[in-house]
Amino acid sequence: MEKLSIPRKTIRLNVALQVLAMLVLLIAVNYFSFNHYARADFSRSQKFVLSDQTKRVLRELKKPVRVTVFSRRPCAHRKPGFSPMCKIFSRN
Repeated sequence: MEKLSIPRKTIRLNVALQVLAMLVLLIAVNYFSFNHYARADFSRSQKFVLSDQTKRVLRELKKPVRVTVFSRRPCAHRKPGFSPMCKIFSRN
C-alpha cells in the first residue's frame, strides 16, 4: 500500500481555517446573546416568576407607569446598556 502524505502547508492552512471558523462562531454567538438578552426562572418552585394576578394587573394598566429605582450602583457609572436594569429603566 502506498502511504499518503499530506503537505505541511495544507495541514497548517486547515488548522488556521478551523481556528478562524471557531473565532467567528464564538464572536457571532456572543454578539447574538448580547443583543437578545432573556431571563428564565428554572427553579423548581418558580420563586422568581410573576404571579398570574400581577400579570393581569399589568395587562390592565391604561396609562404608562413611572417607576423610580433606588440603587447603590447608578447606571451613569456603567457602560450604556451594560446592565439589564439600566437598559429597562433608561427607556423614555
